[in-house]
Amino acid sequence: MLIFTYDHRSNSITLNLEKETTMKKLLSFGIMCLTVLTVLAQDIRNNPGSNHGNKFEQLGTILPTPNEYRTASGAPGPKYWQQRADYDIKATLD
Repeated sequence: MLIFTYDHRSNSITLNLEKETTMKKLLSFGIMCLTVLTVLAQDIRNNPGSNHGNKFEQLGTILPTPNEYRTASGAPGPKYWQQRADYDIKATLD
């Protein structure tokens, strides 16, 4: 922001640039731009392949079908397995 000041005693005009105000304006503009971009990114039309267009859609079309490793609820099935390893570590410190 440019500020003109007039000193009537010396009959001079001084021009000052307030950097703090300029930085506040730039920061406000940047935050505003980021807000607008965030709001635009939330639009479902930006991702037409998404299944989340209908808020009341049945979850059956989104959840995977159960198999022998996972049930429909996501719990472990009869053939669920986890890799396991037991280690014996021997170390000495100097």
